[in-house]
Amino acid sequence: VDGIAPEFEGLPLLGFTRRKPEDKDGLYPTVSTCIGQSVLIGSGYKAYARDQHEHFKMGFKLPPASEVETWAMPKDKDLNTCPIATGDVLTCVYTAQGRIQFWRNASKIMDFDTGRPVDPKEEYYAVVDVCFTAGTLTVLPPQSPE
Repeated sequence: VDGIAPEFEGLPLLGFTRRKPEDKDGLYPTVSTCIGQSVLIGSGYKAYARDQHEHFKMGFKLPPASEVETWAMPKDKDLNTCPIATGDVLTCVYTAQGRIQFWRNASKIMDFDTGRPVDPKEEYYAVVDVCFTAGTLTVLPPQSPE
């Protein structure tokens, strides 16, 4: 995290999509949690997954689980215990078994089983949406687990 916007709270959205980032119409969804063929985590202290290739077009209602599946932290969990700060290293891990995890420095903040194992025949591309909270981020190269 290179800079934060203290007026906002919450986490940025991190994850992966199988949609190739090509410079053409339809690259960006209206709402980042609705990206086609994606597994995402962070914003709203939730995880999101969409299997369909096309982005879901959000209307006035939340998308049904058949379009964008969502997992949330338990209601009794204190979600204000992990504010981000300049210098933090945020990590998104998508395991071969289909778990998606959000780490802040050396602490695992969230961990959800999406039921979507990684397909070794597919290519995955990083997704980052700062969601106003993190003013600027730098994407770091992958590191081996310690």
